[in-house]
Amino acid sequence: LASPKDYAHRIYLRDGIYAEITLRFYRKTFQSWEWSYPDYRSPTYVAIFNRIRKIYRNQLENANTP
Repeated sequence: LASPKDYAHRIYLRDGIYAEITLRFYRKTFQSWEWSYPDYRSPTYVAIFNRIRKIYRNQLENANTP
């Protein structure tokens, strides 16, 4: 999640934009932090992000296959 606001848990990217760590991948699934927005905590969003991660991993594996 990108934001122009700086806080201790945000990572500076460039041009005054910070990345907020909204979720973490732990024990085979995404998990929220106490500061995560409620929608990102929902099972629906977690399922979507898990699916996107699976698609991305498959793309990486296929890209490295001759």
